[in-house]
Amino acid sequence: MKRISAAVMTLCFVAAAPVLAQHQRPHPHGQPHDRSHHGPIDPAVHAAMHALVAGNWHGTIHDDGEQARQLDLAVTREKNGSFTLKATAENPLRAGSATDVSIEAGTIEWTQNLSAGSCKATAVVSAPSGKTAASMTGVMACDGKRLSFALEKMKG
Repeated sequence: MKRISAAVMTLCFVAAAPVLAQHQRPHPHGQPHDRSHHGPIDPAVHAAMHALVAGNWHGTIHDDGEQARQLDLAVTREKNGSFTLKATAENPLRAGSATDVSIEAGTIEWTQNLSAGSCKATAVVSAPSGKTAASMTGVMACDGKRLSFALEKMKG
């Protein structure tokens, strides 16, 4: 049964590759996203992207001058299709609520309240492969400070 599930997930992620390639024109961060430049996304591929993002993520966050600190991110899909993010960070970094969540073509963006200020977070989500868990790597731009983070999706 696990082999069948793994084969189905692999097929979904292979099918998602053309969606990632559709995103040819860069969009300035913080600017509205004009979706008219994109072709329609296959519903199965779209569902696979959402399934990949939802769950519990664990890893680290740091800036260039600091030691890495623990960061946990819980991504929950609500009944209306929207996502709720809850971040928990190791002291002295305090995480607050997340807003403006957007998921598209392997990228997730949101606004995160941290003790460092209001941060615009952008991350690339990669599907699991072999024995490697799904991963999320990105940055949070917080009032002139950039924090890098790397997370892995937890099983279960």
